[in-house]
Amino acid sequence: PQGPALRLVLAAAVILIVLRDSLLEDPNRLLCAAVASVLVVEWVGCGRRWYAWLCGSGLAKYCAATRRAFPCDRRGFGDDHDRLWGCVPVPAVPVAGMDALLFFIAAPLFLFPHSQAARALAAGAAHVYVTNLQTHKTGGQHGILVLHVLALQALRSEGEGALCLLCTRAVVLSLYFGAALSKLKVSGPRWCDGGTLQKELFESTFLVPGAPWQLRATRAVARDRALCRVASTATVAVEFFAPLLMLMFPGFPFEWLYVPVHVAIYVLMGVDFVTWWVPVLLLLGLFAREPPPASLSSSPAMPLYALVQLVISLASADLRGVKCFPFTCCPMFCDRKELFGEGGGTWTLTDAPLPGLLTPWYPPSYIQGKFTASELPRLPYRYASFSFGAGDALALTRLRPKRERPRDGHETFANFEVTGCLRDRLRDGAAFVRRGDAGWAWDRGRMDELLAHQSAIQDAMRAACAGE
Repeated sequence: PQGPALRLVLAAAVILIVLRDSLLEDPNRLLCAAVASVLVVEWVGCGRRWYAWLCGSGLAKYCAATRRAFPCDRRGFGDDHDRLWGCVPVPAVPVAGMDALLFFIAAPLFLFPHSQAARALAAGAAHVYVTNLQTHKTGGQHGILVLHVLALQALRSEGEGALCLLCTRAVVLSLYFGAALSKLKVSGPRWCDGGTLQKELFESTFLVPGAPWQLRATRAVARDRALCRVASTATVAVEFFAPLLMLMFPGFPFEWLYVPVHVAIYVLMGVDFVTWWVPVLLLLGLFAREPPPASLSSSPAMPLYALVQLVISLASADLRGVKCFPFTCCPMFCDRKELFGEGGGTWTLTDAPLPGLLTPWYPPSYIQGKFTASELPRLPYRYASFSFGAGDALALTRLRPKRERPRDGHETFANFEVTGCLRDRLRDGAAFVRRGDAGWAWDRGRMDELLAHQSAIQDAMRAACAGE
């Protein structure tokens, strides 16, 4: 199923079939069923095909720590982000093995949700399953919520349902709190001026073809720097203050505040946190309650788990280059960026027929983005990476970081013939960006000119892919 709306409808149908008349009887059982349903629907609908292609593609996966590549069918070896709890190597699993892992996740959660041993089995299988799905640590950012939910469910004993929900809420909110701290620590309050969001939106329209209405919406927001400032400020405020306010008002559904954020991210950027995160957020908010006093005297395992996550969020808000999976407060676009006045950039173009980026079934060009020239033709879609000025091309440069740049400062890697028209349009757009200053981002007239350059580049890309 393509797109989060259809996947969530199908997942809801699975939940109704499994729980039938006891839908709201046990919040923890409903939460487990929701997680299992989403995983099943996504794997059956699109994930299995994607995983089979990736394992057989022969593409190399890059390891930043050792500057060496290793085959994609050996995920779990050599990359610290692909290790269970950050230290135990996870074996690479073939497609049939992933089918088995999904069975050992879904069957216990659907059939034996009241058994702690069954929930522990599901949590362990989920760690191996999600780890093998990753093509980069960003995959962990999408799968981390599932892993936290199931880990806490595995720690839950009889009679600790309310405490489990409370600790799950605390862990979830700490993830957002860590993201806010990352932004403020790395870039300070100036991150909220909208520059990062504006640049990410502009570049995402190159990468994600999306539906026409999505492109129009993305360009409309990217054109308006004031709107980007409001959205950026609101996002940081919600990420930072909601976890703190939960301490005073634990019965308020703060998780619901993040739902429109994730929907907007999908609509405007094509990045789908909706499928895996929104069901959990909705259910946690639905069952938000004041914790009963008796729950505070229960087993310390779950509160300790939540405390460890909070400590990590406070101690390592800037996680760039740090081993952060799965106890993570993953930074989201924490560097402050500007469209103009930064001396360069990188634009990635693709004709992948995707309605936005699927999660975690990303086009490898987005998550890996680290190929040798001989590997680019193996991609199942057209791909071009264009860098100019101080920008780093996504292809080759990280595998061969000491390679000299061309004299004109432009560099293009592609798995199709880049026509003279496309090359000229790319250089025209780059020249316009390099000629501007930071003030241009606030000028709607200048932004209209930049978006016109982008449209010309995309028209030339389509013509080149069509062989015209």
